[in-house]
Amino acid sequence: MGRRVRGEGTIYYDKNRQEYVGCIKGGLRADGKPNRIMFYSGKGGTQTDVLKKMQDWRLRNDPEYSKSNKIRLEDGIKAWLETCKKSELKPSSYDRLESTIKCQVNPRIGDRYIDELTDSMIQKELISAIIDDEGLAVSSGKKAYDALNSYLKYAAQKKMIPFNPMGTMKAPRPSSTIEITPEMYIMDDSEKALSKEETEKLRGILYYRWKRKPHNRRYPNGGAMDLILNTGLRMGEALALQWSDINFEKKTLSVTKNLIRIKNRDGKGNKYKLIIQDQPKTTKSRRVIPLNAAAIAALEDLKTTPGYKPRGFIIHTDNGSAMEPRNFEATLGLMCKAAGIRQVGVHALRHTYATRLFEKGVDIKIISELLGHSSTEITYRIYVHVIESLKASAVEGLDLY
Repeated sequence: MGRRVRGEGTIYYDKNRQEYVGCIKGGLRADGKPNRIMFYSGKGGTQTDVLKKMQDWRLRNDPEYSKSNKIRLEDGIKAWLETCKKSELKPSSYDRLESTIKCQVNPRIGDRYIDELTDSMIQKELISAIIDDEGLAVSSGKKAYDALNSYLKYAAQKKMIPFNPMGTMKAPRPSSTIEITPEMYIMDDSEKALSKEETEKLRGILYYRWKRKPHNRRYPNGGAMDLILNTGLRMGEALALQWSDINFEKKTLSVTKNLIRIKNRDGKGNKYKLIIQDQPKTTKSRRVIPLNAAAIAALEDLKTTPGYKPRGFIIHTDNGSAMEPRNFEATLGLMCKAAGIRQVGVHALRHTYATRLFEKGVDIKIISELLGHSSTEITYRIYVHVIESLKASAVEGLDLY
C-alpha cells in the first residue's frame, strides 16, 4: 500500500482478526488523549472496504469536506497543472505530463467528480483500459498512474477529498522475470545502425567540396554528423554543444546541456520553441567523452562553417543560432540520398557508434557510460541483438577440437 497523506489515517491488516483495520484521529477525548475512530473490513474484506467506511465518516463528521463542492477531475487536474506543476517541472517534463493527462486520463475519466473516484474504478476504466484493452505499453499505464496519483495526493492534502483513493493501489510494472531477448527492443530501419559499408559511403560525402568553389562545402553540417558517429551523442546533446564544452588539450567533450523543442506558451510566434536545458536527459547523461582522431577532425572542420561564431553553438544556423532538430534530421536525409544508402535518422548514428564499440570488444559498462544510459541493463536491452550476433560469430569461428 502506498504512503498515505498526513491526516488520512492508517490502514493495516490484523492477522489475529483476519481483516483490514482503519484508524482515524477524531479530535481529543475528555482526558486530552487522541480519540481514535476504528473501522473494520470484516473477515475476508479488503482495504477498499475500510477506505470507503473512512471516507463516509469523514464526509459526515468533518466540516472541512463538503459534497456540495463538486470538482470534475478534468477541471481540478488542469488547475493543478497550471498552479503547481508548471513551476516545479522542466518544460519538457511538463509537456509530457500535460500530454499524458490530455491523451490518457481525461478522455477516460475526466468527466468524473473527484470525490466519486475509487481504486476499482481507476483500475478498470483507466489503467487496465490503457494496458489491456488498447494494447499500449505498461509504461503508458505507469505514466497515467503517476500523473493521477500525484494530483489526488495533492487534492487530499488540500482537503478537496477525504482520502487519495489510489492509496491502496500498486503502480503497474512489467514482470521482473521477463527474459531479455533479441526481439525485446525492436528498431525500424531508420533507427538501425549503419553497416561498415554504409558508414564508409556516408562519410565519403560528408566533407564534399565543390570543385569550382573549394572553400564552400556541399553539406556545412557534414562534420556534425561525423562527430555524432564518433561520440554517440544524442541529437539534443549535439545541438546544445558549445566550444566551451570541448577540451582540445585533453581531447574530451563534456555533455552538460540538452536542446529540446517545447510548446510555446506565451501565445506569440510559433507553436513550438527551442530551449537549452542545463540538465541532460538523465543524471548519467552528464558525462565526459574521450575524442578520437575522427571526432577532433570533425570539430576542426566545423570551425570553418560559414557564419561560424567562436562563442556560439558548435552546430548552428547561418546566423549562429541553435539549429532546429527537424532541419538537422532532414539534412541527414539528403546526405543519405546522396551517398546512396537507406534513409536513417540521427539516432541511427548513435546506434552505429555503440555497435562499433561492441564489435571492438569494449566492455558493456564502459559503453553504457559513454552513451549516458542510466544503467547497463538499458544498454543490454537495446543492444542485445548485437551482443547475440557477436556471440554467434565468435563461436562459429572457434575451432574447439
